[in-house]
Amino acid sequence: MADFNKLQPTISAAQHVFNIVELAEAIFLQLPPQNILVNIQRVNRKFHQVVAGSRSLQQALFFQPITTDALHFVKSPTDNRGGSWRGHHDHRAHKVYQHPFLLQLFLPDYTTTCCRPFHQQQKNLPPLKNLNQQQPVRQAAIDRPEASWRRQLLTQPPVSSISLRGCGGEIEMKAADDDVGVTLGQAASTLEGSSAADWTIMDWSLWKNFCQVWKQSSTMDALRVLRD
Repeated sequence: MADFNKLQPTISAAQHVFNIVELAEAIFLQLPPQNILVNIQRVNRKFHQVVAGSRSLQQALFFQPITTDALHFVKSPTDNRGGSWRGHHDHRAHKVYQHPFLLQLFLPDYTTTCCRPFHQQQKNLPPLKNLNQQQPVRQAAIDRPEASWRRQLLTQPPVSSISLRGCGGEIEMKAADDDVGVTLGQAASTLEGSSAADWTIMDWSLWKNFCQVWKQSSTMDALRVLRD
């Protein structure tokens, strides 16, 4: 049997490392973003404080913007994709990555579609209200006004607005005055009671998948992708 006294220095050393914010942050940056969001920040108050206080971690988790300049879609008849997402100041075309949990949040029964944008979904998916009734406990946590997911950005870099086209017409979803870009909370409020299959998000085909990076790559590598 191992001598407990001999184990004490090892335990204390680990605690000492995680008590140093910079070291804890450096370690967390080697883990996948999904692991940080779902597991690490829930371990204890100290870990939560490290995650909440790290600009890099918050950017990888879609809580803080990669850029301070929200993107807008600029149409171009000479562009074979109809246009591009550009900043208001730098005017260059940007890659846009959708939040990896977007469809899992709205359509929990359709987890296999989490990496596919709305315009690629099957038809006749059930309305959000029906799913809410089927999963009352989960939905109660999601519906809390203070739920942190509501503050997460819909994309990285953030977009200032998106347009949704459906059988009932067209809706423009703009970022709130105090938000740098459109958030998941705004999207949830707008789509509540609807099926995702009822809508086509205009120019969504230009957005890129972030699921595999989110789940499998280190947070540091994920940040490199987002900042590219």
